Amino acid sequence: MADIIHIFCILISSIILIYVLYRVFIDKSLHLYSFMFIFIFASSVFILPQYVTIYKKLDNSLLTPLIVYITLCLVFTIIGCNLKLSFGLSRWERPLEKIFHEDYLTIYSVIFLITATLGFVKLLGSESALGTQWSGKDVIYNFLYTTYRYALIFSCVGFFKTKKRHFLHLLILSSFFFLDRIFIGGRRTDLVYYVIAIGVPYLYYTNAKIRLIILIPSMIVAFQLLTIMVALRTVTLDGSGFGSIASGVSLPQFKEIVAANEKLKAKEDRADELTACCYSMDAVNRLSAYNYGAIYWNSVVQDFIPASIVGEGVKKSLMLPTKNYKLEGYTIYKGSTTTGFFDTYSAFGYFGCLFFMFMAIVMTRIYIRAISNNTFYMIFYLCVIVDTLHAVTHRSTLFITGILTFLIWMIIVHFIIRFILFMSKSS
Repeated sequence: MADIIHIFCILISSIILIYVLYRVFIDKSLHLYSFMFIFIFASSVFILPQYVTIYKKLDNSLLTPLIVYITLCLVFTIIGCNLKLSFGLSRWERPLEKIFHEDYLTIYSVIFLITATLGFVKLLGSESALGTQWSGKDVIYNFLYTTYRYALIFSCVGFFKTKKRHFLHLLILSSFFFLDRIFIGGRRTDLVYYVIAIGVPYLYYTNAKIRLIILIPSMIVAFQLLTIMVALRTVTLDGSGFGSIASGVSLPQFKEIVAANEKLKAKEDRADELTACCYSMDAVNRLSAYNYGAIYWNSVVQDFIPASIVGEGVKKSLMLPTKNYKLEGYTIYKGSTTTGFFDTYSAFGYFGCLFFMFMAIVMTRIYIRAISNNTFYMIFYLCVIVDTLHAVTHRSTLFITGILTFLIWMIIVHFIIRFILFMSKSS
């Protein structure tokens, strides 16, 4: 019976992937840069290779709930992409657009380059940032530092939309942060950000067409590069922490990366993420340790309430209680995640798949506004779409905190621009 369920679920997942590929490359009713394509394709690339491994190794009592749940998540994602519900989001669209100043994309890019540089310098001078456990100040510095991603996105949209050369200069400047993070830090997230931040505006504003004969080899190369970057990070930073060429970390030799990659390949049959997800789902189900959504509130408190300002006691008091659970028969490896499938399941059980429908509805609405020549929503889309991919590979809470981070920075820069305009008028 379990085998029939597995085959049925894998068949449904395959049909979903084929359906999306058909709409993009055959029917051409869906853009290559649409949320549906990016999310389903990226999720499939993440899930399918690990499926092969865990299918051979795990007991059906662990495997069946995971396969059923992931299939439900993909099904409800497709449903969400095709639903026309707004969840009352339309009432927020006008206020959101009012805090955006389309004529000042250059100022946005410059401000984000300045804040990123400030955060970068502070992290370079922080000894605790080199380890796995960051201090409260490091978290604040990182909040500033990661705005280099916004700098690139604003620069790319400005350049491909207006073709003005100064945006190209800002694009190049922000690219230095990415190159450092990719080739020294081995950060796959930044590679994905970089490709999306440049690729989507290029395809949309130039109306360029990419042939399938070019796309398929490019995706194969990109997948191999993502795999190698884990090995690169193992060599340069011992797998974790903050590092930069400015802090004395040098580019590793190619043979060092190859050797590290061979060691990782020997461990590939672990399928870390989905295996950890299986055992974690089993533990939560066995102990009824569901948190009923508390993790989403707690993640907001964790990311946006600095203990260095309010105090550790106050911060902990703001968090909702969650039940503890212990895995049986498995230890989660260092650097591995339990995936966003697990934390949605730990919150709501099988109803957690509705989170993916909600996310798809929100992102599809943002995407539709973005391709209606709305600059704000194009930038919004680019700034949060990687967080939706993290909702699969890492934690679903990152989708919520990603949107909040974007909105917080938009409000901050809104008042900075208003102040600049006020001072220029006064003078």
